Amino acid sequence: MIYRPLCISIFIFLTLPSLCQSVGPPSIKKSQRSVQPIIVAVIDTGMDLEHRDLKNWIFKNSKECGLNEKGEDLSQNGIDDDQNGYIDDCHGWNFADNNNDLQDVNGHGTHIAGIIIRQFLSIVSQKKNLGQRPIRLLPIRYFSGKEENTNVETTVLALKYAIQMGAEVINYSSGGYSQSARERSILQSAHSKGVWIVAAAGNHGMNIDLQGFYPAAYGYTNIISVGALDANHQLIPESNYGKHRVDVAAPGLEIVSTLPNDQYGTMSGTSQATAFVTGSIATHASRKSLSLPKPSLQSARQMLAILGQRNYQLFGKTAFSIEIKDNAARMTTSQDHYSIKENN
Repeated sequence: MIYRPLCISIFIFLTLPSLCQSVGPPSIKKSQRSVQPIIVAVIDTGMDLEHRDLKNWIFKNSKECGLNEKGEDLSQNGIDDDQNGYIDDCHGWNFADNNNDLQDVNGHGTHIAGIIIRQFLSIVSQKKNLGQRPIRLLPIRYFSGKEENTNVETTVLALKYAIQMGAEVINYSSGGYSQSARERSILQSAHSKGVWIVAAAGNHGMNIDLQGFYPAAYGYTNIISVGALDANHQLIPESNYGKHRVDVAAPGLEIVSTLPNDQYGTMSGTSQATAFVTGSIATHASRKSLSLPKPSLQSARQMLAILGQRNYQLFGKTAFSIEIKDNAARMTTSQDHYSIKENN
C-alpha cells in the first residue's frame, strides 16, 4: 500500500520576505519558557530545520540535544540517551530511512510546517488570552520520495512515535484508499490518549463516504478530516468530500508557504488545508493551563465551531459545514517563479 503526500502542484519563489515576521515574534517569549509547549507532530517528507520561519519553533528532545557534562554533543554521540528506542533523535525521526536525518528533499513537509506556524502565530497575535503555551513542531519523516509499498508501515511507526513523544496534535497530510489493521490500532491508541489527528481528505474529487480514503475516513472521533477550498469558499474540484467522512474545509488553492533552502512557494491540495486546521486547533490549547478537549463527536463539533465559521456551500459535502479561514494576510509577490507539476 502506498501513501503519498497530497499536493496538486508547486510554484517555487526564489526569494520572498518572511511570512511569519508580521504575525508573530521570531523567538519564544521569556514568560513562555517554563510552560509546557504544545507539541504538534508533522508526519510528512521531512522539514527544513534551519528555515528562518521555522527554526525557532522546532521541537527539541532535551535528553538528545545539547551538550553533556563532558561537552559532547548529545545529538551526535550515537547513544540512545533517553532510551526511547531511537538514537540521537534530537528533533524527530526519519522512519523512511530509520535514522535522524530529517532533511526534506521533496518540499511538501516544509510547506505544511510553514502553514501551521503562520496560522498559529496569526491567531494568537490577535487574541491576548492565547499564546501562553508556545508551539513546537515535531518533524517525523515517513516518506522517502520513492514508489514503495512500505509507506503505511512507516506511517504506523511515525504515529506511534508522535504519541510516545507527547504530541497533542498530529498533522497527516497524506493517505490512501486501503485500510490497515495496524493503522486502525494505533489510531485507536491515539484516541485513548486524547491525541487529535488532522488528516487530509484526498485530492481525487471523490465521495469518501462511498470510497474511503484513509486515515481520514476511519470515522474515529479524534480524526478531523479536511477538504480544500478555493478563494470563493467552495471546494476545489480535486478535493474529496463526504457528509459523513469529511468534517471541515480550509483554504487549499495556491497557498504560499515555506520551502527548503529558505525559499517560499505555493502548493495546492487538501494537504495545505489540513495544515490550516492543525494550526488553528493548536491555538485552542495555547492558554497556559488549557489542554485540548477529550476527543468526541461533540467536542470536535464545538471546537471547530469556535475556530471556524459556518459555510453553507459545504452542506451535504462535509459533516459540520464549517470553514477554517487563513488567519494571516494573504501574501503576494511579483518575483519570477517556476512550477513543478505533481500527479498525486
